[in-house]
Amino acid sequence: ICYHRAEKQGNKDAMFNIATMYHVGEGVSKDLKEAASWYLKAGKYGHPRAMNMLGIFYRHGYGIKRDDEEAVRWDRRGAEAGSPHAKVNLGCMLLIGRGVTYDPIEGVKWLKEGASYGLAEGQLRLGRAYEQGEGLDKDYQEAFKYYLMAALQENGAPSDDAYYFLGQLYEEGNGTKKNIKLANRAYLRAAKNGHPKAEEELGHHYRFGHGFARDCVEAVKWYRISANKGTPGAQYALGEMYEMGQGVPINQKQADYWIKKSAEGGYAMGLLRFGIIPSDLQTWLEEKELSRSQNISHEESNQDQEESLSKKDISNNDIQQQVEETEHALIPTFFPVEEILNQEVITKGLSTSNQSYFTYPSWVYGASMTTLTLVFYYVFG
Repeated sequence: ICYHRAEKQGNKDAMFNIATMYHVGEGVSKDLKEAASWYLKAGKYGHPRAMNMLGIFYRHGYGIKRDDEEAVRWDRRGAEAGSPHAKVNLGCMLLIGRGVTYDPIEGVKWLKEGASYGLAEGQLRLGRAYEQGEGLDKDYQEAFKYYLMAALQENGAPSDDAYYFLGQLYEEGNGTKKNIKLANRAYLRAAKNGHPKAEEELGHHYRFGHGFARDCVEAVKWYRISANKGTPGAQYALGEMYEMGQGVPINQKQADYWIKKSAEGGYAMGLLRFGIIPSDLQTWLEEKELSRSQNISHEESNQDQEESLSKKDISNNDIQQQVEETEHALIPTFFPVEEILNQEVITKGLSTSNQSYFTYPSWVYGASMTTLTLVFYYVFG
């Protein structure tokens, strides 16, 4: 009753709290449609967090018709009003061009602002931008820093993803010295929190003795955990283990089951086992055949032998380089880049006071790789 009276007086904090109560079912029955209605009222009065929540509701169709453009409009309003979560969400939408024109430069700008508040989601996505060179120059060391910041927060899914990506950087030696033991520690940290791709990685590493003593039984354990969550790569690997009797007795029925599951998930190797050529691989094969045909035609039509040989060498070198680059890009990988969209975590606290955010001491942002590696050793032992 008090909240409704405050609403009539134009109290935007009261409106936001009513929306949150309906959102999480605090004191009332959970009702996303009613929650959306109250978030909209608070948003129109300029409540930054309500604007952020409207972006989330429109993006996912919670209690309201899904509309990516409307989601971005509220993300932007929330970001400009000072909501750190809205800044991160707007940055993510700009980076993938969802509901808005793709603009990685502006996207990174908003991510940096959101990450400066210590939000793990922002640090994670900014780390990916640095790693992939989205909207800024590729910088693995900066990627490492932001992944580490996100991981150390132990903040659910964003931190688990950060552990996984740290594992990749350590394994590949990007942005830091190659260290398979630290890579495995990072994968284990993510896997123990249920990260499917980290679980799959541990399966590979135990299977092939990569940083661990080779242990096919342990590999099967991690493959199975990940496969049961629908990870196509782990499903295919588990099928292979049954097929070859590694870590489990040979069981062709189980092998066929898991390999088929991987194919249903679009995994290239699984599709090939059923005689289906993935579209990207088919395109590569067609381009390679076209290049080969063009070379043959060029050789046959050229009358000047010396000129022909010269041109042939140049052409073959160019084609070989293109084929190698394309082949590298299309080889099935265990590290697919997945869309990362972030949601604000809803808590049941209804305080109208300003939120406080986790921030790092200033030295973290300018720390050397040696210092950050020592931090990693200290935390993960």
